[in-house]
Amino acid sequence: MFVAAVVQLKAEARCYYFDVMLSGFACHLCGQKLRMLEAGLAICLSGHELDPAVVFQRSGCCEAKLVRRSFHYACASCGKTVPSRFLFDERVFDRAYFRQRMAESRAKARRRREVMRLARREERSRGLTLLEEPQVDRLPGFTEALSGFIGFGAGVWGEEFSLTGNLPGLSRYRHHILDSVHMYRQIMFSRIDPLINDARRDRAMRFVALIFLLQDCEVQVTQYGSDIEIEPPYNETD
Repeated sequence: MFVAAVVQLKAEARCYYFDVMLSGFACHLCGQKLRMLEAGLAICLSGHELDPAVVFQRSGCCEAKLVRRSFHYACASCGKTVPSRFLFDERVFDRAYFRQRMAESRAKARRRREVMRLARREERSRGLTLLEEPQVDRLPGFTEALSGFIGFGAGVWGEEFSLTGNLPGLSRYRHHILDSVHMYRQIMFSRIDPLINDARRDRAMRFVALIFLLQDCEVQVTQYGSDIEIEPPYNETD
């Protein structure tokens, strides 16, 4: 109850303050009595709205009119901040200014998003133009470097292309994958039977063999989440 009484007293004091401050002024358009609507805005009986600080007050420094800034008033001549006599305990808030700034900010954000969208679309649509067919043998040391990177010796489908001499090489895995594809016509990579007990090593060998099969156009693949569907090439399917 005490808080409500203080709020009520403050509201009445505010109204009284504005009545006193506006008592000596009238609307500059029609001469009617003024009353305050909100901070920085008064209205007369005829409905004309005005800012009393801008219309009636002068600066103490230059005796010039005041201009309204975003949160305060300033001297129109020197720009010095001038406290308004027509404010109670609030700050002036220029709604038109902030509405314009928000609109500019939103427009800038839309332009930024459009530029980024066009840039991403351009990156996606940019094609790779090859003037001639790539030739691996024209890249000195490429085959050896690739073999070293994946951890195997030279020769792609040879039996020596294995981790150790007693484990199946890529040639064995190649035939194993092709046999599975020809048997089922469609098979998921995860459903191909392993050739060794080491599941991780077997999966790596199957995957490397599948890459070479795909490059040689001996199979076609489709990604389904974390698995791959393997089929015969298009000409065999058709």
